[in-house]
Parts: sequence; structure tokens; C-alpha cells
Amino acid sequence: DLKRIQKQLHALLKRYNGEITSTTSGSDYQLDITDPLVQQFIELYHQHAEKDISFTKAHGSSDARFFSQHNIPVIMLRPDGGGAHGDVEWISISSYSAFYALLKEYVTRVATKV
Repeated sequence: DLKRIQKQLHALLKRYNGEITSTTSGSDYQLDITDPLVQQFIELYHQHAEKDISFTKAHGSSDARFFSQHNIPVIMLRPDGGGAHGDVEWISISSYSAFYALLKEYVTRVATKV
């Protein structure tokens, strides 16, 4: 929660006579896992992967915040791989194929009916 963090940070800055010289921030994003579209995706994921989806907090930036301003849920996941955004970036072909099949089914069965 950005407001809570900013409140704590400003209290510490005041206490220790500190200051922030520049800052860049954007709104945070939290996925509503009770949203019906998200629930349908979770169910399809379970069917395709034969395991439950796991959720985690991500500290960083994404375009999800722009979609959330329009009440569009964003599920952030990707196929297995490594070295993101670098010279040795790679992706698992089998994981990519499974990821593609999941997204294709979701779009054709669910998202096109919204």
C-alpha cells in the first residue's frame, strides 16, 4: 500500500532530518481474485496445468495499473524461462506451448463473451 509506505517514510525523514530529492511513482495494482473473469481463468489454469495457480506479490512496475484504472483485471504470468530482458534470455518451448493453449482457450471460451 503506497500511502502507508509514504506515511512511514515521511515520518522517518522528519525524525532523521532527511529529504527526498526526486521520486517517481505510479499507482499500485492488486488483483481481485473474486472477479468472475479471474475465477474462470483460475479454473482453466487448473485444468491445463493440473495444479492450483499460486499467487505472489511483485515489487516493480507493470502496465497493469493502467488497465485497473478502467476496472480491467490483469493476471500477470508467463511461460518458464530466464534471463529476462538480457542477452541470454530464453523460454521453454514446452512451457510456451502450454501457455499458448491456456490463453487461446480462455480467449475463445471466456473473453470473447464479455
